[in-house]
Amino acid sequence: MTLHLKEALTGSLSLTAAAKLAIEDAIDLYQNEDALGRRKAIAAFEQDRPAYWTTAGYHNQKACALQVAVHEMPLPKALKMTYRGGDYVAALDTLVPLNEQAAIALTVQYAEYGLWRDIEEVLARRYRRVK
Repeated sequence: MTLHLKEALTGSLSLTAAAKLAIEDAIDLYQNEDALGRRKAIAAFEQDRPAYWTTAGYHNQKACALQVAVHEMPLPKALKMTYRGGDYVAALDTLVPLNEQAAIALTVQYAEYGLWRDIEEVLARRYRRVK
């Protein structure tokens, strides 16, 4: 049974336990275990920073590098560093926000490219696969 982050945070689970459950849900959904990505996302949760997962598997090195980079620097900088003039919107589409801070950062970044995404829409990536 999947336990969603919002439900976990309203219960008696610690933030770290809730983070681990959110990440497990994303791994189960996207079938893409990544030890480094897991550590980075848990640390972001614990430090109350944006935390992300990715829709990509190991074969998509740019997307996997983006997932790590967004935990080390602001999203706009991570995007430009990993995709260097590539398709930034497609890169944003690979990110799964695991908390509201990440969802807000994603919606702001989409707006920079003239696209409207609301917070609920990007948060829904935690529960259902995107294209």
